Amino acid sequence: MIEIKKEKDCCGCGACADICPKMCINLLFNENGFLFPKVDKNLCINCQLCNKVCPIYNVRKRRTKNEFYAGQNIDNKIRNRSTSGGIFFAVAKKILDDGGIVYGTALTDNARSAEFRRIDKIEELSVLMGSKYIQSKTANVFKLVKQDLNQEKTVLFVGTPCQVEGLKKYINTNFSNLYTMDLVCHGVASQKVWAEYIKYHVKETNKKLIDVNFRSKIIGWNKGGSMQILFDNDSIYYKNFREDLFGRAFNANLVFRSSCENCCFKGFSRISDITLGDFWGIKEFVKNFDDDLGTSLIIVHSEKGKEILKALSSKLNVSRVKAYEAVKKNPCIVESIKPNKNKEDFFRKLGNEPFEELIEKYAMIEINLWRNLRRKVYRNLIRVWEQIDEYISS
Repeated sequence: MIEIKKEKDCCGCGACADICPKMCINLLFNENGFLFPKVDKNLCINCQLCNKVCPIYNVRKRRTKNEFYAGQNIDNKIRNRSTSGGIFFAVAKKILDDGGIVYGTALTDNARSAEFRRIDKIEELSVLMGSKYIQSKTANVFKLVKQDLNQEKTVLFVGTPCQVEGLKKYINTNFSNLYTMDLVCHGVASQKVWAEYIKYHVKETNKKLIDVNFRSKIIGWNKGGSMQILFDNDSIYYKNFREDLFGRAFNANLVFRSSCENCCFKGFSRISDITLGDFWGIKEFVKNFDDDLGTSLIIVHSEKGKEILKALSSKLNVSRVKAYEAVKKNPCIVESIKPNKNKEDFFRKLGNEPFEELIEKYAMIEINLWRNLRRKVYRNLIRVWEQIDEYISS
């Protein structure tokens, strides 16, 4: 029986719930809005399958010679609708065009929550596009993926690194028809914080919220995009994500689950086929990509990843880059976020005091000189490792 003694030891991936033969594990939100397993001890037969599939209890990584790219979809309309460079859309469309299935995260309940959705039609793909910064529920998704794989359908599964790890643990078979993509993940935010944020906007506007775009490009991509909210009378709220109340809390590392502050899945040795993220700082390395419409960072980890990227050569503009160039402005690839020292006080008062006042009081970004120095040293080490690798390979 799985027992979570410390919150940092659970990422909420849901593999334990899906593997349980007695269906006695449910993922429920705790008082701070994070998903954790709850076990019905009366039904548990102590088979230990839940412990065997836990990605944190059984961390595994593979060493691969990764390839790093900056990438853009050649269709600017697709790129403008995407969070970054439109690479996910191209890969997912390829899978769907070939008769496959795509699993990814969609917003539900008028953007109040998020969950995984199974897509088999190109017309449905738009709901999976764009970043969602709250944790998506995975109930029964791993079961559905394995069912599709056993029926010899090609499957693309896209999620956070821990969700991909959870899926691989659950399946426990090397299916050639499974493609996985994980994300350069900053962390997943509390459902409770998101609910309070939505409540604030509904109260302020006295309007019904219809949809949310966490990273709209209405003011461009280079500045991090805008939080954009659509209300029922077609009125729109948008604000630079760094200035928006939720964005401020997010960037101040105030709202994340404990496992994100001690993430086991950082680095380049990942079990996914491809990692996707924003290529921040692209103007320093591939200047002709700096058009403010968005550029993706693509890290290829496997032969399957190489194959699918090659198959999309006519749909994408890509440029090979070095590992240290990828990391320079995107440290979340290799290191966990630092928890905000105000987090405990913030959650204790959340829901009891006005949301905007809590953000003003607690969402402060700390400048950590030692941390910045460590990042610089790490980037330089990557550069040295690359040079050694090139020398050995030549």
